[in-house]
Amino acid sequence: MTTHEDRLLLSSAQRRLWYMGQVDPDNPAYLISAAVRLSGPLDEKVLHSSIEAVSARHEPLRYRIDSVKGEPVLSIAELPQVPLRRIRTPVTVEPRDISVWLDEALQRECTVPMALNGRLFRAALLDAGRDSHVLLLTTHHIVSDAWSLGILITEIFRFYEAATCGEAPKLPVLAATYRDFVEWEVEWLRQSESVDQAQFWREQLANAPVLDLRAQRLQPGDLTTGAEQLAFDVCPDAARAFLKVARDNGATPFMALLAAWAAALEHYSGQDDICVGAAVSTRPSSEFEPLIGLFVNLVVMRVDLAGHLSFNDLVVLARRAALAALQHRTLPFDRVVRAVNPPRVSSRTPLFQTVLSMQPARAGEIRLADLVVSPMPLRRSVSQYELSLDFELAADNSLHATLTYRDSLFDRQRLEEIVCSLASFIDAAGADPSASLGRLFS
Repeated sequence: MTTHEDRLLLSSAQRRLWYMGQVDPDNPAYLISAAVRLSGPLDEKVLHSSIEAVSARHEPLRYRIDSVKGEPVLSIAELPQVPLRRIRTPVTVEPRDISVWLDEALQRECTVPMALNGRLFRAALLDAGRDSHVLLLTTHHIVSDAWSLGILITEIFRFYEAATCGEAPKLPVLAATYRDFVEWEVEWLRQSESVDQAQFWREQLANAPVLDLRAQRLQPGDLTTGAEQLAFDVCPDAARAFLKVARDNGATPFMALLAAWAAALEHYSGQDDICVGAAVSTRPSSEFEPLIGLFVNLVVMRVDLAGHLSFNDLVVLARRAALAALQHRTLPFDRVVRAVNPPRVSSRTPLFQTVLSMQPARAGEIRLADLVVSPMPLRRSVSQYELSLDFELAADNSLHATLTYRDSLFDRQRLEEIVCSLASFIDAAGADPSASLGRLFS
């Protein structure tokens, strides 16, 4: 049974992803996944019922989106139906090779395409050794975001714990739905503030440059979304010094990392006008915080590196660019693109070619009576963007960075050089932030 109403609307972000799905329906780059390791005896039936209980609680996990006469038509299944796919270790795999098999199996499962007119949420349970399993949860990005995946995991195991103890789960009351958010957005777009924000972006991103790192192997039209990754770490002492520079300049850690990444891009491209994209939350009030859904917009931070700048100078400029973008973050990205009207290449994100993010320390273990639930990092083999730099602040105050790049576009050796240089730059900038950018790269 499904709820099907003519007036069930998509948010602007959902419409953008729906359109991309029409252009490239089997692209796995717009699937998002999270995995947890389950250590201890597991009741698979209770786990399955817990997954379906969360799906019953959050409407977007039951969405399907058909295309009728070139327009999206949303329907919502009344009953949750989320098969738990069971993936067992082949008998030919030796115990010492389970981790390799597991990584490959997770990658395959993460990239199985999802049709927008089918299930947009799936779950798989993989063997990971004696009394050890991995739960993999995958949604289409059109129904969730990174914050939502955290909610999904937390609620599944609250339902699981409650069921094994014979109690009711302790969960926050949902005072709103995703449909309420869509209605809020429609109303906001009628207001004059949306016109003001469109004008801001039109002026801010006029003649926005296209980044050329001189590391490209192919033209953008030849791109695929297959990706590889490079990683580096900033030790706790160096990270603390770097983050102190941010505080001293009234900036957040993200703003300081934006400054460092912009400096590296300027150094290797020779361009002193750098545009960096970022995904930001669009949850307008606290009542939307416990919801699963797509509450993300893209903003562009344009950093001007012209002149003889110190790193302190650049942090101030990056802070200004980030604050301006955040203050105008409500206008949906597709409307920003429409306002700016830049030259378009179908396989390239308009207005920016690189994305920066910073995540807090990974959530800790969830300890139940007989089961320990621990987060498990996933390797990304596809990418929505040409070049993404993701930082994570670890519990020991170190910084872990991952550069994800489309392997059809970039030369790995050149990017290894950029990553190595960026790591050294962060160390040097933390030690002497008043030095010029050129000296910090020398």
